[in-house]
Amino acid sequence: MSDLLKQMFGRYLSTEVMHSLLANPAALELGGERREVTILMSDLRGFTTLSEQLEPGEIIALLNAYFSSQSPPISRAGGFIDAYTGDEIMALFDAPPDAAVRAGIEMRRALEEHNRSAEATGGPLLRAGIGMDTGPLVLGTVGGHDRLKCGVVGDVVNLSSRIEQLTKRYEVPFLIGDGAYRSLVAPERFSLRLIDRVAVKGKLLAVTLYEVLDAEEPARREAKEATRTLLAEAQGQLAAGEFGEAYELLSEALARDPRDRVLSLLRERAERYRDAPPGEAWRGFETLRTK
Repeated sequence: MSDLLKQMFGRYLSTEVMHSLLANPAALELGGERREVTILMSDLRGFTTLSEQLEPGEIIALLNAYFSSQSPPISRAGGFIDAYTGDEIMALFDAPPDAAVRAGIEMRRALEEHNRSAEATGGPLLRAGIGMDTGPLVLGTVGGHDRLKCGVVGDVVNLSSRIEQLTKRYEVPFLIGDGAYRSLVAPERFSLRLIDRVAVKGKLLAVTLYEVLDAEEPARREAKEATRTLLAEAQGQLAAGEFGEAYELLSEALARDPRDRVLSLLRERAERYRDAPPGEAWRGFETLRTK
C-alpha cells in the first residue's frame, strides 16, 4: 500500500486497525475473532433540537469541533473510535476498563473546555452522556464479497448503548455497567457510587449501574459524595423490601442535596411500593424500557 493510500485510509480507520490490516491482509476476508473489550458510548443531549436552529454548514462545523475535543482523550487512553453516528461516538478499548473510565473523565473535562470557548464566542453549549460496559464481542469484517466493513458484534455493544441512554433518566454524565465495574483493576482510584439495578430491554438479568463521580463538576461531585452512605443504606432497604425505611433515608439525603435526580427517583419508588407493596413479584430491581 502506498504512503498516500495509507494517509487517506488512516483518516477513516484507526491506527490499530490499519496496522492490523497491513500486518495481516487475510484479515480483510469475511470473519472475525472473539475478545473481551470495553465499549464506550457518548451521545449529545438535545442535539436534534439544536440542529434545527442551525444551518447545515454550522451543524457540521459544530460536530467537527466537538469530535475534535473528544477524540484525543480516547487515543491517549489507548482506545480507538469505531464510529461516529450522527452526534454519537462509539469507542473500543482492548484493555482493562480503567483506561476507558479515565478516557470518559477526560472527555467530560474536554467538553467543559469546549463549552467555555463556545460561551466566550456566543456559540451553543453542549451536553453529553457517556455509558460503557465490558464484555465479549466479535471484532472483524462484515458485509458482502464486494463491500466489506470493519465492525464489532456483541451484546456488550447494545448494553453500552442502553447504559448511555440511562444517563438521561438519572441525569448523570457518566454511567458504567457491572461488567466494567467487576473488571476494574484499581476501582479505588475512582469515585464511584452504585445508583440502581435495572432490567433493560433485551436483557433477562438485572444490570447494576455505577456513576463515575469524577466526571461531575467539583460542587456536584462533593454533594453526591456527601450523601453516598445514605444512598447505599437506602438501596439496601429497598432490596430487602423495607420501603418505609428506604423512603426516610432517601428523604434525609434529598434534604441535603435536592438536585440529585437519583435520590428523587429512588424515593419515588420507595414511596410507591410503601403505599402499594409489590408482593412476591418484587425482585429488588426496576424494569425499564429503553429504545
